[in-house]
Amino acid sequence: MPRHDFEQLKRNVKGLVLMNSFFSTTLFRNVAEMFCGDNAARPQFELVLFESTVNPHISGSVPFADITRYSYVQDETEILFSIGAVFRILSVEQLDDSNQIHYVRLELCTENELEELYTFFAESINSEEVSLLTFGLVLRLFGGHKRAKEYCQRLPGSSAQHNVNVAYLHHNMGVAHACVGEYNEALAQDLKALQYNKPEAKDGLLLILSSIAQTYQELEICECKADMDKRMNHSEQYDRRTNLRFLGIDETENENTNEIILQTAECLKIPVYEIDISRNHPVGKYNPQTPTPRPIIVRFTSYRPHELFYKNRKYLNETDYYYITVRAGPTRENLNLLRR
Repeated sequence: MPRHDFEQLKRNVKGLVLMNSFFSTTLFRNVAEMFCGDNAARPQFELVLFESTVNPHISGSVPFADITRYSYVQDETEILFSIGAVFRILSVEQLDDSNQIHYVRLELCTENELEELYTFFAESINSEEVSLLTFGLVLRLFGGHKRAKEYCQRLPGSSAQHNVNVAYLHHNMGVAHACVGEYNEALAQDLKALQYNKPEAKDGLLLILSSIAQTYQELEICECKADMDKRMNHSEQYDRRTNLRFLGIDETENENTNEIILQTAECLKIPVYEIDISRNHPVGKYNPQTPTPRPIIVRFTSYRPHELFYKNRKYLNETDYYYITVRAGPTRENLNLLRR
């Protein structure tokens, strides 16, 4: 995640974080760690591993679901949290000095905790009469940016020059636009806020100018992120070219996975040796009661052994290893396209 977002998380330990997009998780830590990758080429980003504690018996609607059966990659055991899920940040720790992975512990908030927060904000509006403007502000504070825009747009316009309320309205509209990534619209609203702001309202002026500066910064970050995402996808495509999944391999609790892969290569009569295997691991915890063996993810040191296994996988049906299936995993970008 971007470094400035991570620093904000660190400063907000014991506070709350609201997810403004769907939050995809897995039950298995080793699967999550595989997606961390390496940030050597991304100095402006931090590797972050989230662990979420959830009580499935909390009262009211729980904004998450096990979507494993609907997932394209079912062995990842995906748990999906909805947009707007609120978590309490329990701690932020350094997990591993060697690859600089940060470990963030979260806890899903209950409805009672959120009710207390709503009450706090209601009392923080200085007991002024509740209007669409203040209601829109509260919606924005809780992440309901689109609804906040709708409510603010229903406010009547004013032709009076230098009206503080109108300036406040346009500023909040600008922030709501910025929070959903509509930065050009945000700048337009803040320029209108400048137009209606009273000359003597210096605090309002500073707030608007600060918002404009932040919007320009977010625009620059978005451009960098788009470029970085493009590079990451190219890099991930290369990484996936060296990864394969082996399914159907019978297992024991203390098996040697390397040996199994090498035996399979020997059976196919392809020149793959131990030096060609970078690392491998089964997905999930060993359970002798599970009828289907765990998939084994293997990362090779180069594309050559990957290509040898993948091109010759169909010949496994003609050997004693007929029950083994070899698959290549898609990139996250392709997975996202498939899930739409």
